[in-house]
Amino acid sequence: MQIEEEKIKIIITDDHSLFRQGLITALAGKKNIQVIAEAHNGLDLLQKLEYHKPDMIMLNFNMPFMNGLETLPKLKEKYPGIK
Repeated sequence: MQIEEEKIKIIITDDHSLFRQGLITALAGKKNIQVIAEAHNGLDLLQKLEYHKPDMIMLNFNMPFMNGLETLPKLKEKYPGIK
């Protein structure tokens, strides 16, 4: 019997859907990584974190509405365990 390795759960945050899809495709071949959600800006990410519990967030710094630099302090304050 094989023990299944726990996957690293990731949310990808970028305002360019084509870039997000490219990252999702690139990570799809990794056995230990699972993309659980995607967000198009920091505000969208913060809303999705109410429902999704990732281990890690890939965060673009240059986005409209709420960029990565505005989002990061809020993430660290409310979700300090997320990388």
